[in-house]
Amino acid sequence: LSDNLVVVLISDVSESVRFSQVRDSFITNVSEQLLKPTQSLEQLADIVEQGGTSQQDVERNAMQLRQSCSRLEHMISDLLLLIKAQKPILPTTDNRINVMDPVRVVVNSHREVAAQRNITIDMKGDESLEINGEAEQIQAALAKLVENAITYSKDGSTINVVAKANEEGTEAVISVLDRGVGIAIGEQSRIFERFYRGDNQNDHSGDGIGLGLAIVKHVALTHHGSASVWSSPGQGSTFALVLPLAGE
Repeated sequence: LSDNLVVVLISDVSESVRFSQVRDSFITNVSEQLLKPTQSLEQLADIVEQGGTSQQDVERNAMQLRQSCSRLEHMISDLLLLIKAQKPILPTTDNRINVMDPVRVVVNSHREVAAQRNITIDMKGDESLEINGEAEQIQAALAKLVENAITYSKDGSTINVVAKANEEGTEAVISVLDRGVGIAIGEQSRIFERFYRGDNQNDHSGDGIGLGLAIVKHVALTHHGSASVWSSPGQGSTFALVLPLAGE
């Protein structure tokens, strides 16, 4: 402005950059998932068209196509859940839920899968806790947490699912404790981002696309709650879905 006065303008573009990164990651991941079934279908068509191919080759390529379609269907289902979990839930007399109802449904529906790896799911909780919410969304979020716990836990271990009120008696805390390898401190702030996948992958997590914890986070936010994690490498992880208790 003059020899003695200078105007400095500072613009914080961190949110714009972050949004751009999430958008680019979204486009890349969706594109890859869409291309895989197409490529598998083309390979299968080539084999059938050329003729003289063994039945085993046809069956192998058909299996690859089925797996690609399954992953695509899984991704679309998760994206639809994310879309549904955008509108805040308003407390009404019609959407009052006993917390243990969705917890029990999710745990019981995953016992068979866990048993295939000799994993036990131990469930306990306060039967008096009630919240206002969308039962389908709550079950979807809890299912993602239990699925992750099974995926990352060691064979023969135990997963604990606990529902209780916080110390103030204002919120229901649904915790899922696994006995996995844990999550590095530097990754814990990012694991709820869409499409983010940490370095702790194993043979059971290869088909994941990184939307599960994003769904948990958005379901928590639409229900005016929160999602958090405590983890230490080698000691497993504890994920918590925290939701406001229903009023009297």
